[in-house]
Amino acid sequence: MPPRKSRAKNADVPAEMPVLTAYCTKLRKKVEMDQIELVTMKNGRPAAKGVAKEDPSLAVFRILSKAEAEQLAKALS
Repeated sequence: MPPRKSRAKNADVPAEMPVLTAYCTKLRKKVEMDQIELVTMKNGRPAAKGVAKEDPSLAVFRILSKAEAEQLAKALS
């Protein structure tokens, strides 16, 4: 059995625009997001809102963890 890959991330790596995927209900598959915007839902959870790269007329939405939201905020600023 091959050794497991580490999931640890290097904090010294510069923040790049992460590639986020979200499920598009109209296309019935996961698509990459474009024009990403960080939003906060009514219950206080962070989320990403954007459009599908395959069809820019379709809006997609993804709930994020706090760590993902911090990473996205650094990349967007």
